[in-house]
Amino acid sequence: MGAKKQTIVKILRKKINNWIETIPDEELQKLIKRDVLVSGGSIVSLLLGEEVNDYDLYFKTTETAERLLSFYLYVADASDVKVLVEGSRVKPLIGDRGQIVCDGKENYAVRCITDNAITLNNDIQLIIRFTGSSHEIHKNFDFVHATCVYDFCDNKLNLPEAALTSILAKDLVFINSVYPVAALLRIRKFINRGWRISAGQMVKIILKTNKLDLYDLETLKDQLIGVDSLYMSEFIKEVADRGEVNYTVLAEILDSVFDYE
Repeated sequence: MGAKKQTIVKILRKKINNWIETIPDEELQKLIKRDVLVSGGSIVSLLLGEEVNDYDLYFKTTETAERLLSFYLYVADASDVKVLVEGSRVKPLIGDRGQIVCDGKENYAVRCITDNAITLNNDIQLIIRFTGSSHEIHKNFDFVHATCVYDFCDNKLNLPEAALTSILAKDLVFINSVYPVAALLRIRKFINRGWRISAGQMVKIILKTNKLDLYDLETLKDQLIGVDSLYMSEFIKEVADRGEVNYTVLAEILDSVFDYE
């Protein structure tokens, strides 16, 4: 049986407070408390009484996201960090960095920094790619069930009726995301968890995908951000190294990179 609304608020508030306490910068703490939102799968899992895989934290302003990125890049620089991309030092500028992995085991130690998020121990993901109000952030979401949102500043949990209907029925409802390729790939994960999707919703995703030029490397890279990121990073790197993008090349590389399936 899932948690009640007020119980979820308490769980989310405690989780965020525990994380904030690990940040020594008081000014950054204030920015986080003003701007942090929780949305996505964690609230769905709590409503369904399932184990939470991770808590996705979003931020209302780019200022806070950039400050967090700079802070965790500094922390990572002081650790045993492996840079998994070509080039020199990773710069604390959004859109101009690679992927970092750190093996720290302490609470909320930085584990991974990508173009999409800062991943910490204890199931925290700080989403830095998208900022803004919950309305703006949800434009990047693929399915309606994920649009429940908790605002730390107001201490309020918003549970839209459409999201609750989808969650109760475990029906996937596509909401016109600008990342339909990611949505298409994520369907498999939900089906494995007992969700279902109608043919109509599948067609909506296909129609949205059809508008994209996926033979353009930058478009393809943008659409795959956050989807099995380690494998997709390898795939994108292989495509870039080939210097050409066509179906034959893409199919050959996909078969090579994803032969584990």
